[in-house]
Amino acid sequence: MEQFLPAHFARLKHLAVFAIVVDCGSFTKAGKRLGLAKSAVSRYVSELEEQVGVELLIRTTRKLVLTEAGERFYVDCARLIEAATDSFDSVEADAHLLGSLHIGATQAFGRHVLVGAIKTFLELHPRLSIQLSLNDRFVDLVAQGIDLSFRVGSPGQAPSYVSRKIGTTRFQLFASREFVAEHDVSSPRALEKALWVLSPLGPNPDRWTFRRGRKTWEVKADTRLLTDSAEVAVHAAELGMGIVGIPDFMRDIPSRALVRVLPQYVAEPELSLYAVYPRRRFVSPRVSGFLAHLEAHLKD
Repeated sequence: MEQFLPAHFARLKHLAVFAIVVDCGSFTKAGKRLGLAKSAVSRYVSELEEQVGVELLIRTTRKLVLTEAGERFYVDCARLIEAATDSFDSVEADAHLLGSLHIGATQAFGRHVLVGAIKTFLELHPRLSIQLSLNDRFVDLVAQGIDLSFRVGSPGQAPSYVSRKIGTTRFQLFASREFVAEHDVSSPRALEKALWVLSPLGPNPDRWTFRRGRKTWEVKADTRLLTDSAEVAVHAAELGMGIVGIPDFMRDIPSRALVRVLPQYVAEPELSLYAVYPRRRFVSPRVSGFLAHLEAHLKD
């Protein structure tokens, strides 16, 4: 501590900005995460380079590249930011939940599960605010500033993340009354001759396995409409465009226009639901608190 000088103190924010720029891969993304203009972020990094006397980042029109000195410097900066975050989180463990929590999820899981859980969680913690970002693609949690994310089927691959299984879901088939009246949907084999409306949700978008007792059937789903929106897929099925698979956590969505298809069969496999969050020494009380609340919500 004796070597810590006033000049170092004046540059602590610069170190944090530099580390986040590297994590995000661009000044623009870092600015959005920090709530700063791109020019301000660039100025912080330039002032830091002037202070240490070496170039830390090579700026090109397409990407940022760390210099050799920058790579060494970033490791220490990242440790500093992580230590600061851990310190805040460890203190918050003994305090009321307050501040903000950024949650990410797939579109369907966010709309049909998380919104209800968030409502009751915020009622319990009136000094807390939540930002909910929905995206069916895997995103970089650190770059997007997401504290906690939820995935269906796969947690994704990232060694810097922790993934935790929080539940499972199965799929049920539905189709419009008119579609069922006009097509044979009495067996898994018959479904291969019928049209489906497919979305990324499902054990495998165009290949389904059904079980009844000890017997299983593999079905190749034929489709003329593939959409990345589960809600659009359901609406298309309501219009008679084909069979749709709906996960249990969307059980509130089937309308009177839809009827169950093959209710006596079980769709395989059962898919896992995962909570994913950045790996840190201390898990934020906001993250652990919401996870516990959501798991109770899922059981209900």
